[in-house]
Amino acid sequence: GGAGHVREMMAFGRNWLEKAIEVLYVNESHHSRCETACLDCLLSFDTQVAVERGHLRRQRAHETLRELLKSK
Repeated sequence: GGAGHVREMMAFGRNWLEKAIEVLYVNESHHSRCETACLDCLLSFDTQVAVERGHLRRQRAHETLRELLKSK
């Protein structure tokens, strides 16, 4: 389930948040057109069902991560 990796991720501090932002952003053109997920960022065979169910909200996640980094 991934819960065991939480401690490991916390040890990386800001670095893992910054890397997540890079994966989510790609470039300005991508950011303006991709709201949920696409093959350039999050869409894969493993994430198709999550996208179909509306669970991936790339732009919202990007904004939230940026706000978290600002507050630290």
